[in-house]
Amino acid sequence: MKPQTAKQLTDANQKALKEGKPVPYTKQQHAAAKGCDPDAKRYWNFFLNGREAYTKKEYANTKGCDALAVIIWNRLLPDAEPFSKQEYSNTYGLSAKDFILWNECLPDAEPFTKQEYNITYGFSANNLTLWNECLPNAEPFTKGEINELIKANDNEHAT
Repeated sequence: MKPQTAKQLTDANQKALKEGKPVPYTKQQHAAAKGCDPDAKRYWNFFLNGREAYTKKEYANTKGCDALAVIIWNRLLPDAEPFSKQEYSNTYGLSAKDFILWNECLPDAEPFTKQEYNITYGFSANNLTLWNECLPNAEPFTKGEINELIKANDNEHAT
């Protein structure tokens, strides 16, 4: 039976490489195959050792490529062109969770700072507390900063 899905094409190519044979499928065939999503493209790059690898741009333009997919690209494909912190925040880093995931999952990447996080998400004491709980090695928000924010929010709601 001829492979039909993107994963099956990758598996067939991987098997051929292990047996010292030429790969039977091209990246173009893979891209057109059923199920060629961000996971399939990472799988292709990872297991085929960069042969006809997908580029960062091709990956980013794949339906379903989200903040977590970008982090996984950077983490699992260290030899591929990485997404930068700026690219991530401009395109994917839209929530407090996304900033924290970047810092926690990519310890060798440029981290988001407390100041960047506070500027973007500074209107919630819960977000500041989340930063402290999830990133114990990052500069923490002090109790004073959190209490000041709570007090400011209380004053806004009182007027």
